Amino acid sequence: MDKHFNLECLAEHNRLRKLHGCPPLRLSRSLAKAAQKYAKVMAKEGFFEHSECTDYGENLITRRGPEGVVLTGRQAALAWYSEISFYKFGKENQTNCGHFTQVVWRDTHKAGFGVARTKDGTGIYVVGRYQKPGNYLNNYCENVPPPKSGVKYIPTNEELTGMEGTHGNKRCRKCNSKLYFYRRRSKKR
Repeated sequence: MDKHFNLECLAEHNRLRKLHGCPPLRLSRSLAKAAQKYAKVMAKEGFFEHSECTDYGENLITRRGPEGVVLTGRQAALAWYSEISFYKFGKENQTNCGHFTQVVWRDTHKAGFGVARTKDGTGIYVVGRYQKPGNYLNNYCENVPPPKSGVKYIPTNEELTGMEGTHGNKRCRKCNSKLYFYRRRSKKR
């Protein structure tokens, strides 16, 4: 379990939850250990799919890039939260926003996170696990309150990637995660 990653990801979850008036999450070592184990399996085997267990909620994200690609706990939480742009408050049972709704789900009280790199260092996988799980049908209005300010906070591409000059307007068909394109800097002569 990567303690720094867990604390950073948890802190960002709690900052985002506070925007909606939701109680803070507590770190669960058992959820973090299980999330770490699953992240390692995905990184080693090269697949990206949700586990089949229904005892907890689960968010996933992966990033590919040059060797040493970075995905911080804050960036993972912001990426999941960015699906707020698809969410219509006051409406039940929505799609394309399940990562966001799990982040702020009011009845969720604890979480743990795992992070693992591919062997060649060009990929990173993050798993978030939550108890109680969120995203129950006909419970969205009760558990996903609108921002207290009345304004949706949409993370910028720079916040999501930690880099300037990124753009991303396409989404993965499989998991709805935003796809980013990095501009290579030309070498000065």
